[in-house]
Order: sequence, then structure tokens, then C-alpha cells
Amino acid sequence: MANGPRLRRAAAGATAGVLLGLVACDVWVAGVRAWWDRHSFTSCVVSSLLVLGVTVLIIDEVLARRRRQERAVSVAVQALIVYAQALRSRDAALSLHKLSSAPAAGAGDGTVAGLMAGRAKMDAGVSPLAARLADEDRASLDAAVDLTARRPVPAGAPAPGG
Repeated sequence: MANGPRLRRAAAGATAGVLLGLVACDVWVAGVRAWWDRHSFTSCVVSSLLVLGVTVLIIDEVLARRRRQERAVSVAVQALIVYAQALRSRDAALSLHKLSSAPAAGAGDGTVAGLMAGRAKMDAGVSPLAARLADEDRASLDAAVDLTARRPVPAGAPAPGG
């Protein structure tokens, strides 16, 4: 990917250098001017190729700029999706923490057990790398839940989760 812009810049520089060299020789060197006058077909071909090269470089740069803008929008959308997923995961972790810290008599609905069984089923069909990453994510969420659970509640404010 890094070679694309470098190649475009090198091609643009080479085309501009050839064009400037030919114009300078045509203006200042009488022998070159006379040669181009005697070889009109060659001069037409060379000038057409130079115009084509400049046109291709301009169109290529415009298309590359559009691709960069579309990629930036795509990355921003993906970041928003990941952010929304993180918020949902945090909310799920907080609700799981509330369920697991509730007294045993009040937590008889089996939700925590259902979540743990689902986790065991998920681990059975997932690669070890994905399971390790999920464990790391769960550990970081647990740490976040612990931090929010330890945060002191100001006087007069409602208790968290209540």
C-alpha cells in the first residue's frame, strides 16, 4: 500500500521532468526544434503520450483521494459499532455483577447459570486464541465492574443500580 503513493509521485515527477525538458529544449536549442519540425509524426505521438500520462495521473489521484475518504468513513462507522458493542458488554457485565452479588434466595431465576452454560458451549466451538481473548476481555470488564462497585456514593445520591 505504501508503494502506491510513492509510485504515483515518482511517475508524476518523471512526467513533469520530461515535459519540462522537452519544452526547454524546444525553446532554447535550435537543433532540437529543427528535429521536431522534421519529425512531425513523432512529435505528435510524444505530445499525445505526455497528455495521456498527465491525464492518467490526475484521474488516479482523484480516485485515490475518493478511496481514502470512503475508507475513513468506513473506519469511523466500524469504530461506532465497536463502541456500541462495548457499551452493551459493559451493561451486561454490570447486570451480571448485580445478579451474582445478590443474595442466593433472590437469585433463583437461573440467569447466571444460563450465562455460564452458554459460555461453556461457546468455548467448546471456539479456537483457543479466541477463548483467551474473550477471557482477557472478561477480566478487563470485571476490573471495570469492580472499580464502579467500589466508587463511593455521595451523600443523598441514589445507590448504583437502585
